Amino acid sequence: MYIPYYPSNWEALKKLVKILNLPAGTRFIDLGSGGGRVLAVISKEYDDIEIYGIEKNPYLVEASRRYLNRYGLKAKVIQGDLFSTDLSKFDVVYGYLTVDALKSLRDRINRFIDSGKIFITLDFKVPGLKPAYIVKIDSWPERHRLNIYGKRGIERYINI
Repeated sequence: MYIPYYPSNWEALKKLVKILNLPAGTRFIDLGSGGGRVLAVISKEYDDIEIYGIEKNPYLVEASRRYLNRYGLKAKVIQGDLFSTDLSKFDVVYGYLTVDALKSLRDRINRFIDSGKIFITLDFKVPGLKPAYIVKIDSWPERHRLNIYGKRGIERYINI
């Protein structure tokens, strides 16, 4: 499945950082991490968590590694397919993905949030799942929002 590269906007990332409250030892991953923008923002905010990105495009993997290294940021970028990533290794998953990609991941996302972890999407909802929280980013109706999926223990990772 093809997912176009479209970076998360800065306003969304400011809002994400504002609502996240990641305890030490949290394992965070950005699915389809592109140029590393999300990884850089989270790395600047947290120095006591593990931060990963998974990206299929080798050019974006190299660009994000250079970007992170240039600023001494500790996130790790893995070249691979987000659809085969073992989500159970992480506590918080972020993805700015297409509706089709989210639909393909729906069952895995549901199992992931059943285990007390959270999954965050930008703009697009996971078809068939209801977010626990929706955080508006700007005034655009039914767009620009963070959709936060979780069932129990969600308050451990976010301040809303």
